[in-house]
Amino acid sequence: LPHSQSIVTHLPSIYTRLSILGPHVPSIVRILDQYLDIVEPHLDRIMERMDRIEPHLPYILLHLDVLAKHCGALLDHFDLLMPYAELGRKKTNPDLEQCFDEPLIEAVEECLVDNLTDGWEGAARVEENSYLPKLLPYVDFLVPNLDELAPHLPLAHPHIPYVLPYMDDLLPYIKRFTRFTEVSKNADVLVGYLAWLLRVPLIPRILNLPLVPRLIAWISGRLPRRFVRGRLERIRKRYEKAHPTE
Repeated sequence: LPHSQSIVTHLPSIYTRLSILGPHVPSIVRILDQYLDIVEPHLDRIMERMDRIEPHLPYILLHLDVLAKHCGALLDHFDLLMPYAELGRKKTNPDLEQCFDEPLIEAVEECLVDNLTDGWEGAARVEENSYLPKLLPYVDFLVPNLDELAPHLPLAHPHIPYVLPYMDDLLPYIKRFTRFTEVSKNADVLVGYLAWLLRVPLIPRILNLPLVPRLIAWISGRLPRRFVRGRLERIRKRYEKAHPTE
């Protein structure tokens, strides 16, 4: 690295993570150097969290052009953000017990290999089941506002599959709701009942009126969830079909 002198002070923390970093060194050397001046002040904090960062490191390196400048803020809110980078939907472990029902040892071995191979491929491409690719276009807006949005992150996380289809519509109004965490807690209900209004010309401007965010927060906890469960699943499936993870 041409700027390797600047990382000398970070060598102790890097050394403790060498076993994790080893497979990624060629990519790190090739990609990180151009962003080293931005990332270097945060290296020790990155190394402290590398156990959780490492599964996503290839994806992060490929998108350092977006993420590098936000490194400090992302680390400040690391624990709240990681559920969004980790599996967006629960990933099941390979069902190996079924393999031992096979009558022949050759069939048992074949079954074990097939199931374990599928598991390794899934682990190698963990970003496919992550919200990272779908939230990346919104990083430049969301990250500078993380101090205000932080209380909403754990509340909104379960509802992200339903909110994502409307992110572009919601973006101009998100900051209007930072004081009302009930909106994130009940985001699925609000999407189920009211999200269609976001696509009606001029109607969304109502959200700019005083007291409207407070009113919506109050309503969100009183609308029955059971009536919109089917609609929410249809919204999620349509979005995932139209935006498959690459």
